[in-house]
Amino acid sequence: MKILIAPNSFKECASSVAVSRMLREFLSKEIAGAQFTELPLSDGGDGFYKVCRDAFSLEELSVEVPDCIGEKRITVPLGYNADEETVYIESADVFGLKTIAKEKRDIGSSSSFGLGRILKKIYELHLEGMKIKKIVIGLGGSAINDFGMGVFVSLGGKIISDSVHEHNYLPNHFPSVTSLEFPKRKFPIPIKLVLDVESNLTGEKGTTLTFAKQKGASDAQVKELENFGNFVVQHCKDKFGLDFSESKIGASGGVALGLGLCAYVTNTPAKEFILDKLNAGSFIRSHDIIITGEGSFDKQSMMNKATGVAIEKAIELNKQVIVICGKADTKLLEGIDSRIKCVELLKYFDSVEKSIDDFRYGLGLGCKEIGEILRQIQ
Repeated sequence: MKILIAPNSFKECASSVAVSRMLREFLSKEIAGAQFTELPLSDGGDGFYKVCRDAFSLEELSVEVPDCIGEKRITVPLGYNADEETVYIESADVFGLKTIAKEKRDIGSSSSFGLGRILKKIYELHLEGMKIKKIVIGLGGSAINDFGMGVFVSLGGKIISDSVHEHNYLPNHFPSVTSLEFPKRKFPIPIKLVLDVESNLTGEKGTTLTFAKQKGASDAQVKELENFGNFVVQHCKDKFGLDFSESKIGASGGVALGLGLCAYVTNTPAKEFILDKLNAGSFIRSHDIIITGEGSFDKQSMMNKATGVAIEKAIELNKQVIVICGKADTKLLEGIDSRIKCVELLKYFDSVEKSIDDFRYGLGLGCKEIGEILRQIQ
């Protein structure tokens, strides 16, 4: 029996690389004689850097930048592939939910400014002799909804406001913004973005109305953010002839918008990155059982996120799929294919908080359950 272990990261618990190793450790004790292959996945969000580091044999670099609320400086890892002359960045390491304690998260005071500082450092390394012809950034798992205004200002763009404020790129000051001015020249190194979700910037299914409340935004903040998003989209169309109204670049609070205004950017859906760059399609084809999962499986998981991509490809290839997760929308899974087996870890605990604190213990119990499922299949 050939088993492919291909999870996404479990937010606030462990990266997909760490989860893959734990699953293999536990499952090897439960299923005698099986052949295991680890293929940790990322759709651009949490764990993107570690997945790329291992998959592409990256040289590790690091840079120190302000965190997304400007409270302290943080060290962000970067990965360099000399053969491809490419640097890889995980945006969640810069402004992800994992970088800010829950009690300090404030979407109105959070921005993408630090990402611009990282890009400037990469360009300095290039000028100093490091050959860099492309930067790949995974977008996902963010704590921000600034439409990329932080990185826009950091790379030389200007925000014109009715009120003068040093940090007018922060969402708290968006209501006073009247105009944008592009930097004198664009950032010179091409950037490729891996988008964890393909959502519009504004509208019912846009980044703000879909994700802002999950990041702690109040109803009033959601309204102000949506108004600003609509303003920027219309302003870019009227002043610069750029139409972002239907662009699927809402990942990470619309950071792709600000980047696109000051750099040469191309967008890659997570599905394409996972199936082609990580070669997940071939791995799934060559295995009998596919084990995937993440912290919370819900309808967003099927919006071309890593777990959903793995499930869809496995079903297409008529493979047995087992989904292991903290909590799951089991009806959604059954609607995809009744043969999918689901192992939900929350049932082993009294609370979500306890399941996060004792994640490894819960994963071990889940693997015992997977062992029973596989023995029945055999």
